[in-house]
Amino acid sequence: MISPDFRNVELLDGERVVWTGKPSSAGSQQGRIPQASMGIVCTAVALAWMLLASGVLFGGPARLHAPSFAIAMFAFPFLCIGLTLMFASSVLARRQVRNKSYVLTDRRAIIITAGKVRSLKGYDLNRIVGTEKLSMADNSGSIIFDFGEGTSPVPYYGANRGANTITVSPPGFWNIADVDSVHRLIEETRRASNSSA
Repeated sequence: MISPDFRNVELLDGERVVWTGKPSSAGSQQGRIPQASMGIVCTAVALAWMLLASGVLFGGPARLHAPSFAIAMFAFPFLCIGLTLMFASSVLARRQVRNKSYVLTDRRAIIITAGKVRSLKGYDLNRIVGTEKLSMADNSGSIIFDFGEGTSPVPYYGANRGANTITVSPPGFWNIADVDSVHRLIEETRRASNSSA
């Protein structure tokens, strides 16, 4: 039975669905650990700065004077940055999991990204020369498609992480549960597709 998320996939004539899935939320959260850790450090430094400047620590004045208040407020932007790094990374990871779906047919690997604009990218199994499997201890992981040397499909652009920086991740099924069986299924389907072509 096909999940309601996948019913609107435009299948080619005679194409049949072999597998459908979504990224696991646990795998997506693991990639956010460094960002959240930096947020914790930034928040702790900002709070310590505010407490030291206000005199709360080390027996400062009972009343907050204007100069110490101004020094404490310089830490406010760092506090905001730290809290954003801690919590926004988790929210973004959940949104990415909710908006992404994967479909494997007998001819294509399809990646669907929902949101304001729905994107459907299909990769012909005949063009995939191999796959790379990245496994975690809990048997979740990612499968990256290899199109051979000198061939590159339209790249996937990730989040903008700087003034002029664009991160590119290769196409594949990222952060899926039971990666071993899905990888085996992709390889079997790919070999069958190549032999029939």
